[in-house]
Amino acid sequence: MGDSKGIKAVKAVNKPGCTIVDGPEGMNGQFKYGDRRNCTGWATLPIVGATWDHDVQTRFGQMYGEDALYASIPIAYAPCADTLRSPYSGRTSEYFSEDGVLSYYAAKNVSHGMRTKGLIGTVKHFFLNEQEAGRQGISTFANEQAIREIYMRAFEGSLAEGDSLGVMTAYNRIGVMYAAASQGIQHILRDEWKYDGYIIDDALTASAYSSAPEMLMAGNNIFCLDTARPTEIEKLINDTDDGDLLQKVLDSNRYMYYIMLKSSMGGASAEEIVVSDAAPWWQIVLRVLDVVAVVLLAGAVVMYVLHTYTKVFSKKAVANQN
Repeated sequence: MGDSKGIKAVKAVNKPGCTIVDGPEGMNGQFKYGDRRNCTGWATLPIVGATWDHDVQTRFGQMYGEDALYASIPIAYAPCADTLRSPYSGRTSEYFSEDGVLSYYAAKNVSHGMRTKGLIGTVKHFFLNEQEAGRQGISTFANEQAIREIYMRAFEGSLAEGDSLGVMTAYNRIGVMYAAASQGIQHILRDEWKYDGYIIDDALTASAYSSAPEMLMAGNNIFCLDTARPTEIEKLINDTDDGDLLQKVLDSNRYMYYIMLKSSMGGASAEEIVVSDAAPWWQIVLRVLDVVAVVLLAGAVVMYVLHTYTKVFSKKAVANQN
């Protein structure tokens, strides 16, 4: 599936369409109820982290989720849990802390607060995405101890120990492999952390260092702000009859439908689809046949009783009626 600031309805399975927004410090959207103003701009995430208060951080997530309900939005790209390497980074306002443990708890608390309101928070950008300038395609290197103790630790609270169901990968390479195509990310999330939510890439259209099939095989479930790659995948499967790619498509749908069922799923509009409890035509036909069969059976029982135990159908009674 492709994301175009939301996911289209799938009428075949009665899945409504939904809106997805960005904005770690507040959703980039408008309320659909109330005064219909722009969604609230909240405190920057370094301020949220600096409270050192689990309850306040959870409450931040709840208030963000409350906004999502008024905006009819079930999925948001927030919060961010990358590491503050420099106060001059282009996204300093979106990251909690320079400390992996503080970010661990802050991201976990905020994500939990969002979930209590039916919002699927998508923690980003996973991982080693610590700079804004030139981050597309840059190769990032670190040893495993530093990665696990600092850079991945900030995400672990939400994705392994918490109840987050969304994660976004990053523009950078991990070593020389594009993050969204790294089998290591899939291994960490699915195998080590038992994460069962969805994985989305950062908003990167076709480029020299990204490959849609590689991304899909590495566990990417949906393409951010990109509806061309799903078409590419579909064509490739039809042309090659690749069962592995097809299985990954099926897996991706399972993850996406799962998180939508866990969300408020408030983004459907009447123009897109009408979700109905009406029975399909074949069930109605079977029910009608059942009723007819019951009526005929009841009539047969009555006829049998009258014929066997009464004189209603005797030759004399029939003759008198004639």
